[in-house]
Amino acid sequence: MRIPVLEDLPDLEGKAVLVRADLNVPLDAAQQMMKLGQIDLAVGMFSGLHGDFIQQRLFHETYVVLVRKKHPKIGARIDVEQFFAADHVIYTPTAGSHGRFETELDALFAQKGRARKVALQLAHSSGIDQIVASSDFIACVPSRVASAMVDQGSVRALPLPFDATPLDISQLWHERCHRDEGHQWFRSLIFEMFHDSRQSAIA
Repeated sequence: MRIPVLEDLPDLEGKAVLVRADLNVPLDAAQQMMKLGQIDLAVGMFSGLHGDFIQQRLFHETYVVLVRKKHPKIGARIDVEQFFAADHVIYTPTAGSHGRFETELDALFAQKGRARKVALQLAHSSGIDQIVASSDFIACVPSRVASAMVDQGSVRALPLPFDATPLDISQLWHERCHRDEGHQWFRSLIFEMFHDSRQSAIA
């Protein structure tokens, strides 16, 4: 799956810009690295921040269920019983907001006295659509990740059959960079690229 990154921005054409992205830095480490000038900006869901950090919300995010297009048991919607009965593919990145959703999901299964059927556990979401497309497994992913996967044509994205807490995804920086003109320009590009007022990228 291709993830949209900074080279997608036409504003960068012809500009002398060096950008390196790291997708797997835990929040505590990221804050320390920003204080030391080793990281300029972080994007994700943040809580428990140190007082010398500033964040700007980019969008709300919700989760959806990925299923293959010709799933033998799941049609245009998935109900709670189908969700409980299905084999799940899960992923457990070391950083980011995904852990909060998984914790909420585990609590739902426990509340209903059900055990989650985990068929496969991955370190990240890359390739999860291909696994779902070639099996009867299901997977829960953020709607914007799902939107890119659905465009490939082999999976569908369905609404969750229960309410889940939406996430606020923001960009975060240290106050030492706040008035830096280059950093302000960089933040404005990130905001222009990712700001979205929709609750979900899936209709």
